[in-house]
Amino acid sequence: MIKNLTTQSRLILYFCLMGATLLGIGWVVLFEMNSAKDSLQTIYDDRLVALSQITGIESLILQNHIAVTASIVTPTPESIRLNTAKIEKNIAEIEIIWKAYMATYLTPEEKIMAAKLIEDRNKLITQGLNPVIGALRANDINRANHILVEDIHPLYQPVRNGIKDLGTLQLTVAKEEYEKIRGHYETIRNISIATAIIGLVLVLWIGFLLVRAIIRIASDVREITDRKNYEREILATRNQLQATLNAIPDLLFELGLDGRYYAYHSPRVELLAAPQEDLLGKTIFEVLPANAAAVVMSALLEANDKGRSQGKQFELALPQGKLWFELSISRMPPELGQEPRFICLSRDIAERKQAEHELTRLGRVLDESSNEIYVFDAQTLHFTMVNAEAQRNLDYSMDELKALTVLNLEPNLTHKIFEQRIALLRLGKQDVVIYETEHQRKDKSRYPIEIHLHLSAKENPPVFVAIIQDITQRQKIERMKNDFISTVSHELRTPLTSIRGALGLVAGGVTGELPTQAKMLVDIAHKNSERLILLVNDILDMEKIEAGKMDIQCKPVELMPLLHQALDANCAYGEQFSVSYELENEVPGIMV
Repeated sequence: MIKNLTTQSRLILYFCLMGATLLGIGWVVLFEMNSAKDSLQTIYDDRLVALSQITGIESLILQNHIAVTASIVTPTPESIRLNTAKIEKNIAEIEIIWKAYMATYLTPEEKIMAAKLIEDRNKLITQGLNPVIGALRANDINRANHILVEDIHPLYQPVRNGIKDLGTLQLTVAKEEYEKIRGHYETIRNISIATAIIGLVLVLWIGFLLVRAIIRIASDVREITDRKNYEREILATRNQLQATLNAIPDLLFELGLDGRYYAYHSPRVELLAAPQEDLLGKTIFEVLPANAAAVVMSALLEANDKGRSQGKQFELALPQGKLWFELSISRMPPELGQEPRFICLSRDIAERKQAEHELTRLGRVLDESSNEIYVFDAQTLHFTMVNAEAQRNLDYSMDELKALTVLNLEPNLTHKIFEQRIALLRLGKQDVVIYETEHQRKDKSRYPIEIHLHLSAKENPPVFVAIIQDITQRQKIERMKNDFISTVSHELRTPLTSIRGALGLVAGGVTGELPTQAKMLVDIAHKNSERLILLVNDILDMEKIEAGKMDIQCKPVELMPLLHQALDANCAYGEQFSVSYELENEVPGIMV
């Protein structure tokens, strides 16, 4: 049938067949290109957007951690109110982002890791953030600090690791899906090329020009596709780097060896020493104070020599106050014909400096205390901290004391006796144990002490805190007091005995019969002299009681004679103020 066609008709037919073949090949190629494009868009939607959501969650959790720390370091009511509100807002925002993340496509492994992350995050909120919010709002800073150290720090680490693992898995899955789509595309491309070659062989007689034109078109399509793929990879890498930069809380600069600013990244513009638009092109000597610029230049020179510099610090006065910064500088790989460039991270360490200052202050306060203060391990009983007053009194250095235990300072103290003393502390039934004993100095001399011992069981490891007072002077004063009372009591007893005897004789009529009024007064004086003697005897008896030499015998006495004696003894005193005493009823036989 084809043989009957004219040459023109044959050419037209062959051109039609070639056109249909090329159209078919082009349609397949375009379809698969669109499919690849859609697949890459799916990767972006399902992976990179989800990765951005995970990064946002990590940033909000870190903000909560920083807000808790800021409230504890600066526990003002306004700071606590703002930070607790921020924490609650971040928790709500994390919940919204997490729901959006869970709505994306997740692999079975991602679902398992997401479930574990939900569990860890809920623990962090219920066992850490909610209790610390309550403690902060109750202004219980000690409890809040305890929750931060004992609960939030351990619970934060699994959440952080879970987020990192999910992010890593997202990147891995995205890469695998991309490689799969790329392999699919390569297969389709190869099939398309093979089909084109077969078609071209069939129509080879049409001419070399047509074949070359088709090859050129296919080559252009491949180049365009590769270029787009390359652009997508660059865009994905750029987005990933931007997300990483946004997650870094530090100030990041690109500096030259002369200290000139070439680029910067600062999520906290309030920490910049100058407005953002004024930084680029200027040197550190034009922006920073002289002392801060000198520290930065010293770090740059060190990084130029050694490749990196870490740990140099400087203070900078900003509108919100004086802040401390710590530098970490690394030299960038050199480019041909370009002067050395450096990446500089500047970290705000004001909170760390404040904590160091508070710790130093606490140590100074303890050292300046007039009491001896000891801290020693609850298990080994070895000293871990001893203040300056104790070191001075004992004549031991801190290094020498660290090699000793409490058993070395108290003569005749054994581990068994010590455990008996602190048994109630270990059981939690008593907060403080107070007792008196002796300490032995380095030169073997001894001095009396009073110990207030407390067990801090929540420390890790637990420690005992002993506050000790030297009671040498107190015991000396007590001995002087007792000696004085004893002397005065003995000196009073002799004249009182004589007075009582003389009054007894007068009352008995040895000097003659007394008038009734005079006899009553002499009787009262005689009875009061006997009372004074009894008081002196009572004072002497108190000394015996303190010395443990008093034998006490209790027996009942009749009440009414005691009442009459009390009335007689006080009637003369009452008459001075026109006051009289009267016993209304006699109730004999009552014993007390």
